[in-house]
Amino acid sequence: MINQLVCGVVVTFVKSYCVMDHRIHNGEFCATWSVAASSHVHYNWVVVDGLIGSYVRALMFERKFIMGRMIVEPMNRLVASKISSWKYSEPYDFYNMNDDAGMDELLNGTYFKVHEDEMLVGYCCFGKSAIVPIGLQFGAYPENGTVDVGLGMRPDLTGQGRGYVFVSSILEFAMAEYNSNHFRLTVAQFNKRAIALYEKLGFNPIMVFPMGDVEFLTMERRIC
Repeated sequence: MINQLVCGVVVTFVKSYCVMDHRIHNGEFCATWSVAASSHVHYNWVVVDGLIGSYVRALMFERKFIMGRMIVEPMNRLVASKISSWKYSEPYDFYNMNDDAGMDELLNGTYFKVHEDEMLVGYCCFGKSAIVPIGLQFGAYPENGTVDVGLGMRPDLTGQGRGYVFVSSILEFAMAEYNSNHFRLTVAQFNKRAIALYEKLGFNPIMVFPMGDVEFLTMERRIC
């Protein structure tokens, strides 16, 4: 646990940590901590410029997950703009986003960008952003401690055998981020290729529910 006095206010972080830099700059306290929460997840906190009234003026929280060549980081506006313009061909075109609504969704704080080295390969999301809302009417999402996971790969990269590493990296990130081994995915029933991949990764089919002409399947993986 870090207890740091910043201009009379104690800022507390509960993590293992290594102090990388702390200094007085222009009469203000500045500190940066680099945190290794696991062998793959790196956290950085930055406290800058002291206080406005009784509030810390700027507290920046950045994190990066690295697994081999795959990197998972919080979504930003530039990448969200690219993703919201992606177009999938039929029958996957219902995944296409409206540019404006897509941007708002992608920047809601639950989305992460996924890179392979410097190349954007897709995104992932968690919680309510990862469900098909109509499924709530059918009891598809019981609150049993399961973390819902959503993901999307760049359209031109699909069907190239990249899925296993892509999804594995997202699940490893989710395990570290949410400290959970119980995950749920929702996939279109006709997407046999994705279902086969998820089964290979240890997911089991749970239930099917309709949304218009499309049926969706929930799948869960629990590691004890």
